[in-house]
Amino acid sequence: MKKLLLLIGITVMIGGCNDIVLRKDLQPRVAFENNLKEGNYKLVFYKLEYPEKQDEKMEFLEKFKVFLANNPHLNIIVPEELGKDIISIINNGGYGEEKIALKPAVDLTKEEEIQLKELVNNIEVPQGGGEIQKNINRQYYLLLALQERAEEYDPDFYYTELDKEKVIGDTLVIREELKNQFQKSLKNIVFTYDKNFDNLKNPLYLENVNEHIEDINSSIILTNNSEKNGYSLTNNKIILYVGNKGSKVEGFRNFVFSSEIKEIKNLKEIILNEGIEVSDLNIWKSLDQPLKLEAKN
Repeated sequence: MKKLLLLIGITVMIGGCNDIVLRKDLQPRVAFENNLKEGNYKLVFYKLEYPEKQDEKMEFLEKFKVFLANNPHLNIIVPEELGKDIISIINNGGYGEEKIALKPAVDLTKEEEIQLKELVNNIEVPQGGGEIQKNINRQYYLLLALQERAEEYDPDFYYTELDKEKVIGDTLVIREELKNQFQKSLKNIVFTYDKNFDNLKNPLYLENVNEHIEDINSSIILTNNSEKNGYSLTNNKIILYVGNKGSKVEGFRNFVFSSEIKEIKNLKEIILNEGIEVSDLNIWKSLDQPLKLEAKN
């Protein structure tokens, strides 16, 4: 009789649930490469402005080089144009107006030819060598002017691409410190998204995350989203949502990450050592998770 009652009780208990299923926890357990411990963390990002004029860019980049050397642990969001210039400098290219001067004159587009003439509209060029020769002279003058050597230009001389290469080589020597500093600081630089950055592994800043993020190589994406705050795991990428409004989202078990963006007009406005480095999140691995018994009602 007791066995019968026990069997009936078990049947009733099971009847109260549709079934019992095995499932993994919805939030994966992970370990970060730099041994970041489980807990609550804040990431502070400083969003910079970049001047438009070439001489102001040159001054900004010199100050930025010194700033990065003295402050290696800050998270910096760079505007799209500055991001392109950083990549170009690392790849031994020019920035800003220089880019037109570094190209072979024969490869200049019509738009670039017009821009080149506007940049150096106050110089004389040889009249007997054709338009390509005129553009080489204009490019040569521009390169000298950007190095404050404009007085070396001879308006009657037919400069060649080899002459340009010599001046470009001087430029690259001068720029070596800047290039090296960008390479050292690259891990915490967040690039404002541009389609040309799809293959970039650095963190990216997007105004809105769309359905095409699977095409982006970066493993960390920072975005403004009024409907979410915290972070999520999408397409094996960590998506950091900025702000305190909207629903709270968390991607990993026992890790809470919040983000804040501070827009900065001057590097002197930056308060040092706030929060953790974004590069701390760059490499992580999943840990084995035990299966859970869950009653499904």
